[in-house]
Amino acid sequence: MRQRSPKYLLLWQPDWLKTRYEKDGLSTYQIAEIVGCDQSSVFYVMRRLGVKRRKYTMSRMARLARQKGGIARQTKKGEGKC
Repeated sequence: MRQRSPKYLLLWQPDWLKTRYEKDGLSTYQIAEIVGCDQSSVFYVMRRLGVKRRKYTMSRMARLARQKGGIARQTKKGEGKC
């Protein structure tokens, strides 16, 4: 297996990446800023690790909830609700 760059090791940890993206609701852009890489690198690693991307509506709801200081909830139909 190829040696990973030390500054991107955090990005290649599946538990860390899933926690930040799915549970904390961070965007790929925010994750890239934390790690110090490009957003395209985050997409690449997510694809390689099998982390499913959010649908646009869920991403937007998570962003709006962070701006308001709340947490986005899901309704029965799967649509987000603040």
